Amino acid sequence: MIASAAGGLMQNIAGNLAQDKMNRVFQREVDNQNRYRNESFGRWQQNAPMLGVEQAATDLQQGQDRRKEAYDLVDQSPLGIGEQQTGRGQIQFDLSGDNRAKLGAYSDWRLNGAIRQIRLQDELNRISNRNTVETFLSKHLV
Repeated sequence: MIASAAGGLMQNIAGNLAQDKMNRVFQREVDNQNRYRNESFGRWQQNAPMLGVEQAATDLQQGQDRRKEAYDLVDQSPLGIGEQQTGRGQIQFDLSGDNRAKLGAYSDWRLNGAIRQIRLQDELNRISNRNTVETFLSKHLV
């Protein structure tokens, strides 16, 4: 009878110890997940302003300026239209270049946005991969 009570007490203690260890492992995993979530959200939040209207306007203007510079360089080259044309032809060429620069700026804007999104996704993937590795190791090494 005493041996049975002692055996029951030992099982109870072992069960409590196992439960405590499971609770600690669970809490550690919850803490890790919270840390990864906060880190991911912080990275996303840093990049959120780059997705807004203000950044789009900046990208469009920069794209238009770069393209206009390129058209102006073509115009000034020996193979460009330059001085070979009348004033009216030059104005038409300038307007056409301005319009092409404005239209091409949208392509530059989308390309810059796609590059930013790819870079952000790479950062988030690194966080996620680190999370996966650490979770795997903690499950198998504990």
